[in-house]
Amino acid sequence: MAYSRIKVWIPGEVLTANDLNAEFTGCIGNENDLLTRITNEATSRATADTTLQDNIDTIYDSTAGEIEANLVVEDSIKANAVTVAKIKDGEITLAKMAASAKSPAAGTEGLRKLGTGALDAMPGNATPTPADGSVTEAKLASEAVTMAKMKAPTAVATTIIARWQEAETATTGTLATLYVTVSGNIRVSCQLVRTDAVLTISKNGSSVKTLTGTGPYYVTFTYDMAVTLGDRIDFSFAAGQANSMVRYGRIYSGTSIGAVS
Repeated sequence: MAYSRIKVWIPGEVLTANDLNAEFTGCIGNENDLLTRITNEATSRATADTTLQDNIDTIYDSTAGEIEANLVVEDSIKANAVTVAKIKDGEITLAKMAASAKSPAAGTEGLRKLGTGALDAMPGNATPTPADGSVTEAKLASEAVTMAKMKAPTAVATTIIARWQEAETATTGTLATLYVTVSGNIRVSCQLVRTDAVLTISKNGSSVKTLTGTGPYYVTFTYDMAVTLGDRIDFSFAAGQANSMVRYGRIYSGTSIGAVS
């Protein structure tokens, strides 16, 4: 506190013992107050220094010469204050990365482990497998598909892959010649009318099946046969009379790939 005068003196005034004692008492009192304030300030500063040193000791590991582990958190550093130059090489581990930076949603930049999961990165030595039905014509290189890649035909009446005599005819002789483009099994089908309507199926020049009509009405006949790439199939018809005929000459397969041409 500030020192205050006890009495204001005027010329000719008599100094009494009481006035003099009061002045000395005021001086002593102010001196004691000043000493108390100095002592309190020194104590406060010493306490602050001790606290500061304790904080420094807590944060700084003098033995290792570095800041104690796990004390520097995001909120204790000014935004954008830590630059590349401040980070020691080789010190950032995966554990120090924020969870949001690890295996984020597809389309978001981040760190991804190698694997086959939806959020994983593909290893450099991996062989991608296209999804079923995803390989379109545009994806195929010219001449990339060999005959060995063609699906083999099966002898079921699912898909018509060739028509060798659709309209009815009584013409005697070879009606059609087809060549096998994909090995497998096919089903030959036709309708015959009259008992003297005879169809002969030959493979590579040798007869393999003869189909004969059974009466005055059209009857459907089928014949399943194994074929090999390059085989030649001939269809020959013999009519005993003008109304002995054949029609709906077709070849069926369980696949949509044309196995004959």
